[in-house]
Amino acid sequence: MGVGDWEHYDLDLSALSGQSIELSFSSRGIWGVNYATFWIDDIHLYTDNSYSEAQYLLSPPLRVLSSPNPFTRELAIAVQGLDKGPLQLDIYNIKGQKVCSKKTNSLTSSAFSVNWNVLDYAGREPAAGVYFLKVSAPNRVTTIRKILKLH
Repeated sequence: MGVGDWEHYDLDLSALSGQSIELSFSSRGIWGVNYATFWIDDIHLYTDNSYSEAQYLLSPPLRVLSSPNPFTRELAIAVQGLDKGPLQLDIYNIKGQKVCSKKTNSLTSSAFSVNWNVLDYAGREPAAGVYFLKVSAPNRVTTIRKILKLH
């Protein structure tokens, strides 16, 4: 094979289906020295797997509203755009520590609301500062970081 000639190879990797694989190519010249002696071009990957395109469509984002902002003794939280099913609401401080959680296993409407009485797990009032709301619903997670607690 001369310089500039190309050869076509097909490599069947179906036996590795479902596994994580990593392909690497190397060439050794005289005395075991690594040389870049070939080029790889026009790579095509084919699969026999079929899928429904609807499985991969993005769900609309959740809308999370909180008021007042800033807050002192109570924070009203509303989530809109939900599907029926479970919902998890977690509240974190600026250090990433979870200070409170609210959970419901079966929503019956597309909206959810709750009032946080601004107490942590131990029933204590957390420090003034920025708090993050994380809302988790089936196939969707939304985080907002625009709430501020004042003393």
